[in-house]
Amino acid sequence: EPEVSGVQFHGINVDLPKLDAAFANATPDVQASLTSIPRFFRYAQFPEALMELDKLANNPSLTESQKKLVVDLIEQTKQVIAKTPAPTGQ
Repeated sequence: EPEVSGVQFHGINVDLPKLDAAFANATPDVQASLTSIPRFFRYAQFPEALMELDKLANNPSLTESQKKLVVDLIEQTKQVIAKTPAPTGQ
């Protein structure tokens, strides 16, 4: 069995746990993003999570490995959004 490093949303594996490890000593503005991203996921606010990840990806203080992780998370989040059922009554 391959080790699952992330959490699943609509069957898509999202590497959220890697964020904390990758940004262990992040700047305060990055920390703010790291706090809100998992919260957006918890409440299924995937578009908001995507916007926050996008903001994080454009932060000039990121290392190459941090940026790669954020770009991966953006792709995973887009897949989650694609699989999210539309709200009923629309």
